[in-house]
Amino acid sequence: MKLILHLQIKALLNIKFSSELVKQLKIEFPEAILFEADSHSEPFLIQQGLQFLKEATKVVLILESEAGESPSKVAPLIEKVIRHTSLNAMVLINGENHVLKKMMSLYYVEVLEVESTESSIMLVRDYLSSN
Repeated sequence: MKLILHLQIKALLNIKFSSELVKQLKIEFPEAILFEADSHSEPFLIQQGLQFLKEATKVVLILESEAGESPSKVAPLIEKVIRHTSLNAMVLINGENHVLKKMMSLYYVEVLEVESTESSIMLVRDYLSSN
């Protein structure tokens, strides 16, 4: 199963329930499960994401973040992705966040910066189509 995790680490007022990137991901990768959560999500939603990770063969983790915001409730999802090297996940980050950078550096995770919707789609396409 191909899984795309789209996580927002932002202040509650800045959480977007629709974005151009998510719309394009749904169009380009209809076979993938697209899971969305944010740093204010309910625990049962996070548990559902963790269950998807158990079944995933390919994982794309897209983090949209703001400086100074804590990953708090989505931290278990992020940690599961970056700690389990068997997932060999692709990680894309949009925005600066010191806590996220520190998490990634602890596990030597390669992080790609989101430059545009188009470039992100191309990166995800290359990753999902590779063996």
